[in-house]
Amino acid sequence: MAANTSCPFGRFARSSVQAALIQHRAQHPNGDMYMADKCEDKKCFRHGGLKVRGETLHGKVVSAKSRHTVIVERDQTRYISKYRKWARGTSRIAAHNPPCINAKLGDLVDLAETRKLSKTKAWTLVGLSMKGETR
Repeated sequence: MAANTSCPFGRFARSSVQAALIQHRAQHPNGDMYMADKCEDKKCFRHGGLKVRGETLHGKVVSAKSRHTVIVERDQTRYISKYRKWARGTSRIAAHNPPCINAKLGDLVDLAETRKLSKTKAWTLVGLSMKGETR
């Protein structure tokens, strides 16, 4: 399925998270500006032995309560052909949070697909696009 850049009806514009991320990437093309130089994590994609493959996504951190895990939420808009309507939804992805990135609640992050790291995690954070507000 292609990325939702626009909708034929115009009502479903980009989400505020996507718009802020596009604006921030235009101002800061270097994505590693929030990343630490070293970490001792074996599951880090840059400093450890973890290989990144497959899909890359971006989203917003909605929970960072676990030790090395964050929950990233993504907005989705999809067309349901049976009803000829557009439906909005969100998906929540559990991702590994290496100590060198250390994403917090509200941050906009980039994810990459990896091998299965635990029962629920098959994604890892590869970059912190923009620091968010702290609750």
